[in-house]
Amino acid sequence: MTAAILPASLLCAALGLALSLAPQRVPALAIAGAAAAVSVATVSIVRDTLVLGCWASVVATALSVHWRGKLGLVPAAILAVNAGLWIGAIAQMVGYRTIVLAAAPLALLCLPGAWLVSNGRAVPLKVIASWLTAIAALAIAQHLWPGPAGDHMQ
Repeated sequence: MTAAILPASLLCAALGLALSLAPQRVPALAIAGAAAAVSVATVSIVRDTLVLGCWASVVATALSVHWRGKLGLVPAAILAVNAGLWIGAIAQMVGYRTIVLAAAPLALLCLPGAWLVSNGRAVPLKVIASWLTAIAALAIAQHLWPGPAGDHMQ
């Protein structure tokens, strides 16, 4: 159960960082779109594929922080709905209350992130987004190519 909460939480964090680069009113609209997508998402795929897709979405969303200039309404809406659908599918698998308490508040990283961007200090956002990309890429690699079953200390 907790293994599915991590990609959903990091996806919300990546979405919050990406929305930091959007104009002033776009993050509120995008978060509303993500919330709507969470409510309509359905689970029709295998759990491992679902978690792998969520990790891939973390990579894509975190890389969008490196977009040049402001993030417009359409790209922000696409990122938000994508995140909402993946998080909604994981929420159905794990439980809505758990996901809402753990993941959704991380989308509010757009508030301090927007302040950093408005003051010309967007570099920390890009560093954090790069960390999220690396974490998600390693999780995908570990998922696709699992190591030996035994512990390395045995």
